[in-house]
Amino acid sequence: MRKQRQPMSLITYNMLISIFSRRKVLNKVHSLLADMKREGVMPDIITYNSLIDAYCKSDDLLKAVETFDKMLTENVKPNTITFNTLIEAHVRQGDIDGGFMVLEEMRTHRVRVDGITYNTLLKGTAKEGLIQDMEDILAQMLDKGIKPGTITIAVVAEACVEKRRLDVLERLFEKLRTAGAKPDAMAYAHAIAGFCKADDTEAADKFVELMREDKVEPITHVVNALVSSQ
Repeated sequence: MRKQRQPMSLITYNMLISIFSRRKVLNKVHSLLADMKREGVMPDIITYNSLIDAYCKSDDLLKAVETFDKMLTENVKPNTITFNTLIEAHVRQGDIDGGFMVLEEMRTHRVRVDGITYNTLLKGTAKEGLIQDMEDILAQMLDKGIKPGTITIAVVAEACVEKRRLDVLERLFEKLRTAGAKPDAMAYAHAIAGFCKADDTEAADKFVELMREDKVEPITHVVNALVSSQ
């Protein structure tokens, strides 16, 4: 007589769904969800976060949002991971407005906004050249005592130079350094190259001095390459 399979626990289902979600094997994910439903195992926040992540990684935002709506209907409270995943997906597709809408919903649900949230939006606004939005996000971060990562700062510096907003660049560097978020060599390279290209040697010299104060080793070949390419 064939032995009947024992129902799996929620923990086991979540582990398997997470694995197949990361691999974007959605047919297997859907099969596991069907098994859960048949065995009366209710999905929790971990289940839904894995699903939303899988749809976002597959660039299926519509399905991700449908899953988000379903979890609310089933009274499963979203958390920071849920919203950060959705924001990152919007930003990756260049939909910065969508990312900000998710941020507002995040606040409506009184879910904690963290450094990942802000860094994602900061990099997104910088890459899209949305200087005012970029400044606003950075101000919110610093007000909450959250420091942007060094890669993010370099992206911000590059955006300011590309948009020829060197005034904004100076202002942001001052705010960052005051908050203890020191730019790295790449961020300084973008800044110095921008000022050199604009024939503002006084500002370029000032940033070289700031770099020395911050004990940041210069990368001269990168500065030279950036000046030549602009």
